[in-house]
Amino acid sequence: MERVIFIVIILGLLTGLIIFLAVSIKKILEAAKEEARRRRKRSLMNLELELKYEGFKKLYSDLCQIDFEGVFAIHNSTWHRWYICASRAVFRDAMSVLEGRAGPAELHNDLRNRNHFSLRAVKLAVSEYHTLEALQMAMKEAYVDLGEGERIY
Repeated sequence: MERVIFIVIILGLLTGLIIFLAVSIKKILEAAKEEARRRRKRSLMNLELELKYEGFKKLYSDLCQIDFEGVFAIHNSTWHRWYICASRAVFRDAMSVLEGRAGPAELHNDLRNRNHFSLRAVKLAVSEYHTLEALQMAMKEAYVDLGEGERIY
């Protein structure tokens, strides 16, 4: 009888240990997936070209010669807001937004109020994404996840 009780206790302990290990392994794998996702987003940001608004205006005609398909982010560093847009011609469309011909009214108000702006752009061809929409969503998620954007529109 004592032997049966001993075996039942040992089996219970082994079952508990197996459950504990399974839960621990699951948590470790989830954490590894999350870290890999964050690393992908950080690497996306490392692909970015960044220009201050004034420098962009000066280089605009030269940049149009090498325009590309991708996503651009206009950053209002005064209010820490982002405008993120997918485009077939990044520099041309970014200039349209910065000149007030496209984009949200809120951004145009900030431009008129002489807030400080910079432009970031990622070329679709050098990213791991296959569509502009996927790249745009990844950039929006990256700015939110990494605490870069208080407000993204």
